[in-house]
Amino acid sequence: MKYIFLAVTLLLLVRCSPTGEPKPANLLSEEKMTRIMIDVHLAEAQIENAGLPLDSGEAVYRKMHREILRKHQVKEADFNNSYQYYLRNLNGLDKIYEKVIDSLTVRETLSKAKKP
Repeated sequence: MKYIFLAVTLLLLVRCSPTGEPKPANLLSEEKMTRIMIDVHLAEAQIENAGLPLDSGEAVYRKMHREILRKHQVKEADFNNSYQYYLRNLNGLDKIYEKVIDSLTVRETLSKAKKP
């Protein structure tokens, strides 16, 4: 999956980031961020596979993103602050994306196994 390579690239870029920054007030746990990011990457893949024009794809993504946050009962500001925090803190982001990649790989394998 293209998104797995994007995630790995992101992890490599983040390795240069400083650590030890204070946590935001409503920091989402690594577990919750993992579940949300899995859904985000699945939504991105659905949009990409739909072959929508860029502007339509962006509009659909924004709607799907709001639905994902609603599903996980997370405020957009809390998600954004947590995402920015994890982008600047390698250890947490590494753990999150290891689980995201593992989950997406398993889903992809199961999906391919079901096809004739």
